[in-house]
Amino acid sequence: MNLAKRTALITLGGAGVLASFWLTWPDAGWTRSSILALLREFVPPAVDPGFLRQTGVAALQTLAMSIAGTALAFLFSFSVAWLSTARRALGWFSRGLFVLLRAVPDLLWALIFVFVAGLGPAAGALALAFHTSGVLGKLFDDTFENVDGRIVESVASAGGSPSAVSLYAVVPQAWAQCISFALYRWETNIRSATIVGVVGAGGLGQMIYTTTNLFQYQRVATLILAIFAIVVVVDHTSRRLQRVYS
Repeated sequence: MNLAKRTALITLGGAGVLASFWLTWPDAGWTRSSILALLREFVPPAVDPGFLRQTGVAALQTLAMSIAGTALAFLFSFSVAWLSTARRALGWFSRGLFVLLRAVPDLLWALIFVFVAGLGPAAGALALAFHTSGVLGKLFDDTFENVDGRIVESVASAGGSPSAVSLYAVVPQAWAQCISFALYRWETNIRSATIVGVVGAGGLGQMIYTTTNLFQYQRVATLILAIFAIVVVVDHTSRRLQRVYS
């Protein structure tokens, strides 16, 4: 690529970025003083015992949603991806299914399951499970397709059936990478569990929505700190587990 084309692409890219900012904030009315005034409303965080107990229960619900949703997604997506590897005819079906599941945002899944299962963490866990299944399914499919073909061929040449080849040649090579992907999605599902809570799926998200509407910003600050604490714990746990499976 010559210098003129490179310069033109950089110029167009920069113009696109500037246009995006202009379209995103055409009439931004906030100022530094208004931001500082809002931040002062968050200090100090609420520490009354009753509210801290509610925050602890909501934090456990959020953590449980992320674990249950990720576990269900892992079991489902790994099983479907493995079956599509063992039975090539199922490949088009599994890819289409995974595209559908991840095309629908987890927040929309939450709205659907709140209507079906009612308010509470169960709706949130199902929403995370459905969306995460689509994401993990795509990653698992790609991982299975990129294993060492020589090992696959050696098992197949020894008379192994497609299921045996997938089970003994593909899965052992892909297992550690699949676990790594699942642990990463668990980390992101902590944040997603908070978001789906806003639409009635329980946990910290629902409390943040309620306290924000009541302008109880000191309580919001406490809830944000609780989210931060959970993310730190999950991140540390995930790193330890990744070392075990790496």
